[in-house]
Amino acid sequence: MEGGYREKLKNWQRLPYLKSYDRKDIVKVCSCGGVEWFEKRAVGIIHEFLSLTVEKMVEVDKLAHFRKDFAIEVNVCELLLKHPGIFYISTKGST
Repeated sequence: MEGGYREKLKNWQRLPYLKSYDRKDIVKVCSCGGVEWFEKRAVGIIHEFLSLTVEKMVEVDKLAHFRKDFAIEVNVCELLLKHPGIFYISTKGST
């Protein structure tokens, strides 16, 4: 692994876990690491959502449709691409 990626991964793992079902106003973006906390919460929500689906997969456009409902403040597509160890993205469509 690259040194920069390894450091980012360590910092990501050191962030406290934010429960997916907690209110979104608990985390303030302007606080230290606020953006990363929002990102970690969003990863948790998407991971939980995918675990509830039968196929364990959803098209990115359909997943992004729920941003407001899940109070996800970050771009879903960028989030999925930024965390390849958590999410698998296939370029093959089922259509």
